[in-house]
Formats: sequence, C-alpha cells, structure tokens
Amino acid sequence: MNLKKMMACCTSVLLLQSVCLLTKTFAAEVADGLDDPERFRHVQSGAILSKAVPVSSDELTHNGCFNDDYVMIEGIDVSKYQPSIDWESLAEDGVDFAIIRLGFRGYGEAGALVMDNYYRSHMEGAKAAGIDTGVYFFTQAITPEEAVEEANFVLEVLQGIELEVPVYLDVESISAEGRMEAANLTPDQLTENLKAFCSTIENAGYEAGVYANMYWLNNKMNAAELENDYSIWLANYTNQTVYEGAYDIWQYTNIGTYAGIEGCVDKNIWYSRKVEYAEEDLLLRVLTPMTPEHVGDGKMTYTSSDESIALVDRNGCITPLENGTVTITATSSNGTSDSIEVTIDAVPQLTLHQNLLIFNELGAGEQLNVFGTEYLIYWSSSDESVVSVTENGYAESVGYGTATITVRDIFGNQSDCTVFVTDKEIRTGDCNVDGKINAMDAATVLTYAATSGASASEGISDMVLTIYDINMDGAIDAMDASEILFLSANNGTGSVG
Repeated sequence: MNLKKMMACCTSVLLLQSVCLLTKTFAAEVADGLDDPERFRHVQSGAILSKAVPVSSDELTHNGCFNDDYVMIEGIDVSKYQPSIDWESLAEDGVDFAIIRLGFRGYGEAGALVMDNYYRSHMEGAKAAGIDTGVYFFTQAITPEEAVEEANFVLEVLQGIELEVPVYLDVESISAEGRMEAANLTPDQLTENLKAFCSTIENAGYEAGVYANMYWLNNKMNAAELENDYSIWLANYTNQTVYEGAYDIWQYTNIGTYAGIEGCVDKNIWYSRKVEYAEEDLLLRVLTPMTPEHVGDGKMTYTSSDESIALVDRNGCITPLENGTVTITATSSNGTSDSIEVTIDAVPQLTLHQNLLIFNELGAGEQLNVFGTEYLIYWSSSDESVVSVTENGYAESVGYGTATITVRDIFGNQSDCTVFVTDKEIRTGDCNVDGKINAMDAATVLTYAATSGASASEGISDMVLTIYDINMDGAIDAMDASEILFLSANNGTGSVG
C-alpha cells in the first residue's frame, strides 16, 4: 500500500472513530435530557437575572389573606441543575422544604419521559437532613392521556414514598421548539390536561398541584377551576405579587443563594396552614369511627392520650373503644399542632333492675330485667345447683345456698345479681339470710346501696325492701346500715319489725 493510500485509510479510520465518538456523545446527551425543557429556564442571561430582583424573604410583602392562621416556611426547588448540594448546611441555613424535580417529558416530537438524574440523591439528602419534600414534573403533555401517562410515571418512580409537600406539574413556556406550545392548546384543553394529571396523583393518595407563572395562570389555563381542588405554586419574581388568584407556594426569585448550594437557586415561601380543629370538644354517642373537621398542611401525625378509650389512625379518624375522655392531638411537620378533647358516651352501661333476689322455697322464680343496652347479652349462674338462669334471664331456685347471676354484653360489660335461696324464716335486718343480725348484714346493705345507687322502691322487690329497708323510708342506704348496727349492738340476733 502506498503512502497516499495509507494516509487515506488512516483518515477514514479516524473519521469513523470521530463519528462514533460524536454519536456516543450525542446519545449520552439525549439520555441525559438534551431535550430537557427546563434547560431554557437555567440559561443565566443578564436579561433574566435583571428581572429576578428579590433574593431574600425579608424583602417580601405578603398577601393579606395569609394571616395568623398560616406559618410562612422557606424552601427551594432543585433539579439536576443543582448537582451538588450540602443538605445539612441548607437545613442549618433555614431551608425547611424542598420540591425536587422527579423528571420531565422531552420537548421534542418523541416526547420521551425522563427521570431527573439527581432525583434520588436529592430526595435521600433532603430526607436525611430532616427537610420536608415534594416533587415536580415538567410537562409537555398535549392530551389528557399524555398527562395521565406523566402522572403514572411519577407514581412509579415515587413507589409510595411519603411526601410532606404536594406533587406539582410544572407548566411553563420554554421556546417555539416546545411540543406543548406548538400544539396551541386552548385554556380549556390545557386545564383538562392538568386535571387529568392531578386527579391521577390524588387518586393514589398524594396531594397534587400546578406550577405556573402569573401569565400562564391568568391567560393559558382556567386557574379558578384548578385552585378549588388542587394546590397552586405561583412563579412571580417580585417582592410583592399582584396575582389575585389563590396559591399556596410563591416562587419569588431564581437567583437565591444558600450555604450548601453553589450558584443560584429558586427560593419559595410556602404558606402552610396551622393545624386547627374546628371544635375544642367532641361528644361521641355512637360506636362509629369518625374524623373531626380540621385543617393543617404538611405531613400530619395523630396521637391518642389513652388508646384504651380511643384509637386514631394516620388520617385522623377516631375509633371509640370505651366510655371516657381522651385527648387527640394532630401535629404537622410545619411545626404546629392542635388537640381536641373527645368524650365517649357510646358504650352501653349494662345494668340489672334487680341486684338481689331472695327465694324462701325451691322452685321459686323471677324474671331479671336489663336496661342500658340493645346489644346481645349472655346470662350465667355461678352455682347452677343453687339457682339456674335461662338465656332470657329467668332465674329459678334449685337448691339452698347463695349464688350470683351475671349478665354480660359483647363489650365485656357485666352486671350481677346476688341470689339467696333459704328455708329459714326471713327476718327484717337479716340481709345475708344467715339467721343472725350483725355487722355482716350492715356491710351487705352498704354494698347494695353502693351498687343500686340507693334507689327508692322502683325496681326493688317487696321482699328485698322488707329485709333491707330497716327504717321503712322507701330507700336502702347508710341509714339502714346504721339501724342494723344499732340492733346488733343492743339485741344480738333479734328480729326487727
């Protein structure tokens, strides 16, 4: 081979290698998001910088609607354009939340869905530093179907990770090259796309929202329809926005600086609602789970001061278990909390009309009656050789002695009735039917009075009144016990009457 041919061959080889290298480089750039729509926003031109005036939250004038019911939280939004972040330094410098770009749809004709190369490392770093997190996806969807596709892409990447800040769809102008702008969507069409994305996200259990600047909110979409159901993240680089619609987060500059990030970063104020229950007290009279009305932003956690009385789940739903009073506390990651005192008066208090029966012969019987419950109850006798009881509560004397009839409900409540079956002469004052009148009888009367609440004759059998109501005033109480002690001290085991 002559020298000329050798040189030509080498040139061809070098050219082929160069073409291969260029092809590999181009492929790498495409894989890294060469048609990333957000790169237009990060061109650091003097024109852009000159418009981004405020750099500190101290320079801002806030909308008067954000009153004492809100806390103002400082945060940032980041993507691959902030590749190196010291998250611990950011937290120390006052950054409390970060909205991290999860990905984007390419602005080219193919419209490929791409995950941000730094999403995972940014998310891990923010969470490790205790910074609240949300995510955003830069859309180029031109149909509701594509918007749903973007939402499902986001959900697949999130894999159920907990977020304290919503999932936002970033919609904004990039250039005439953008596939969404080239589609010339009407405000109605764009609004339908945004709704399709947000509803898909919220159906998966996340809060959703839309990011846009004031021009797009006012002219390119029906923001009034969106703000009722979804969070609005406003981009308006000024120290006092004149946007009249509702918004939750205000991105007020793109040339902010923080310790922990080299170069400029977007700064935001999150107007986060304080946790507040609509009422201070709540009375529950039914054993049905319920969620008291309350507001609050950020990640919410709930606690019960007494889980034997009531449980509360991650959504703030209270499940009553037992009568009593319990304090339920809601705490937000935005640093606020509120409590509601819940009184439960729903569990039936099972009570027998009779808590003492005396039978002076075998085969005698009486129907026991229950009040205070409509639930299934169960009857039992402590000694069926003395007294039996049917499933309907009919007690019958079987043998001589003492037994206790118990009725229980499905909640574990119970009420007892003491039954004496005797062939002895029934004497006033002999309350335990042992043939004697002494301090034991006084104790029996006091126990009965405490159990029955010293009720009058209603619900008390004539026989019980005859034996227990020593002073015959229609009530069984401590006065009767005093009479028994007096009789015991003066007459021994005499009868009264």
